[in-house]
Amino acid sequence: MTSYQIDLGARSATVGRFVDYVRQELVKAFLEEKLLSGLNARALAEKLALPSSAINGQLAGTRPLTLRAIADLAWALDRSIVFEVRSNAPSEGQNSPATGSVVHYQGSYIHGVAATVTSTLPPPPVFRVACAGEPTKSCAA
Repeated sequence: MTSYQIDLGARSATVGRFVDYVRQELVKAFLEEKLLSGLNARALAEKLALPSSAINGQLAGTRPLTLRAIADLAWALDRSIVFEVRSNAPSEGQNSPATGSVVHYQGSYIHGVAATVTSTLPPPPVFRVACAGEPTKSCAA
């Protein structure tokens, strides 16, 4: 059996995360509306003059979400869309150690490298602990 390792790349991963986030927000809005007014996929489909399979596919992720489909679903759910493009400037706490912080690792990982390879599991989580006030000898790395 042939096995392939596929690297999506940063671009595809970013696009996938964005589309998944938009889909999750639409599903959340649909479920909120379902709880409030009893709206179901069939009624939503009738409001948009689409087959209910199209609505179910868009919410389930088996059909593509175009900008038009997103706008139509938001309109049918009586919701507004908020869209924002921000800078990717890293801020404190986004996987960048603070000045004067000590990095603590769990398990057999020392300085981010496994002491011995014992598993194919991903490495354990990394905890960053920042010093309070002036760094002391025990807190300075």
